[in-house]
Amino acid sequence: MKILSPKKLLISMWIILVVCLYPCIFMYTQNIAEEGGDSILFPMEFFILVAIFIYGITLLVYKSAERATLFAAFFMIIFMNYSFVKKMFIRLDIPVNEIVFGIIALIIIIGMGVFLKKTKKKVEISLPIVGLVFSALIIMNIAMSIPQIVNSNENIKETKVNYAKDKSFKENVYFFIFDEYGGKANLKYYFDYDNTDFLNKLRDKGFSVSDNTYNRESVYTYDIVPNIFNLEYVTDTNNTPAKNKSALNNPVLFKFFKNLGYEINVINHQRYLNTKDCNVLFESNKKAIVNNEHSIGDYVLKNSFFNYIDKLANYTRDRKDYAKFVKGFFDDYIRDARKMFDCFENSWKEAKDKPTLTVGYFACPHRPCVFDENGNENNYKELYKYKKTYIGYLKYLNKEILNYVDNIKKNDPNAIIIFQADHGARIPLFSMNEYNMDDYNEKVESEMMQNAFNCVYFGNKKDKNIEGLSCINTMRYVLNELYKTDYKMIKPKENYIVSWKYDLNDND
Repeated sequence: MKILSPKKLLISMWIILVVCLYPCIFMYTQNIAEEGGDSILFPMEFFILVAIFIYGITLLVYKSAERATLFAAFFMIIFMNYSFVKKMFIRLDIPVNEIVFGIIALIIIIGMGVFLKKTKKKVEISLPIVGLVFSALIIMNIAMSIPQIVNSNENIKETKVNYAKDKSFKENVYFFIFDEYGGKANLKYYFDYDNTDFLNKLRDKGFSVSDNTYNRESVYTYDIVPNIFNLEYVTDTNNTPAKNKSALNNPVLFKFFKNLGYEINVINHQRYLNTKDCNVLFESNKKAIVNNEHSIGDYVLKNSFFNYIDKLANYTRDRKDYAKFVKGFFDDYIRDARKMFDCFENSWKEAKDKPTLTVGYFACPHRPCVFDENGNENNYKELYKYKKTYIGYLKYLNKEILNYVDNIKKNDPNAIIIFQADHGARIPLFSMNEYNMDDYNEKVESEMMQNAFNCVYFGNKKDKNIEGLSCINTMRYVLNELYKTDYKMIKPKENYIVSWKYDLNDND
């Protein structure tokens, strides 16, 4: 009888394929709203190649396709979940170090190998069960994700522009979003940092400040910023990021000011905004080079034994060369950030000739936190250590904001200035591995992450109260005050929850 007939080979490849694909497909379908599926291609290919290699070696040892297939499948289950299981041991307070855990895993693998070699039982009976179970799991996960994919094509809300009734106000308007700038409660809760001194300085300069702004629809930029620019809840958290960001194509805010005859100038850090038909004052050279530093594929790989294979495949550079590569990457980003701040400081100079709406999106104090409070560069190895570097970066940003306000008040005294954030610092999102599931209060943590920076300088118009308004309602309030529109305050979306989930992020 042939060791490897075409039928046996087909069955073997089927089982190897479904076993290797399952963790990748599971992670993708659980996070389908966050990114496309291309990031899981490398883990898929890598796992399949490892499995085929193990299968080929054990086929020579066992002289049996069935036993080689079972061993390869068993080996891959351990290989693909190695880091996950080890971290679960740690989470359960089971003392086990790297060496001990590795020895345990090796003993289990060798034990399975010896069992398959010596057993007289017909192990081929279990092959269809393994194949069917993993095939069913894959089909079930794909089926459960179909409604989300289908709905994502239908959930961008069309919003009518409520144009100005009084067009006499033609002063310049400056509107800036600082990604991840926490509100007062957010900063106190996560960093025990009191931002009152800075907020009071803004009040002394004539700003209306809200300490209790919560953008409750989400904790993700791609869900929140399009809503602010459209003065309405146009996005859906079930959509893909690309779908929600499409609402930034000529949003309501731009249409409104274009109708008034305003020029629109844009500072576009990380190329987040759509700048069509706008004057671009600054735009990053690369698009979104930091906002997705951890893809689904990264998590799948970090979940596996790959996490212990030093710089394998695309990561096989020499350590020094790799360090140079990483440092060079962040050097580029730091230069980009300095240009952004320089443009921010001088943006008023580009708003002299006619009424201008100056809009800026700044990926700060979002990580990587490149500057300390004095504007010095942080060590590139520390840029994602959020708890170490966030407050320093925030303090530096506060100084830049105060200098900017002084510049505007001196050179454009009747201008309107709006500073907002999409959400606050998201410690749980980046460091979920520090939270035990039983101790994680999803309602409290979600609300704290939604507490955002929000303040407005109304020029000569004093005593305006925006306390407690969401960023959307703040924009509506501003337009009502300046242009006599009749935007109603809309009820915030609520009940968005960031649930606890096992996280493999080791950056913090």
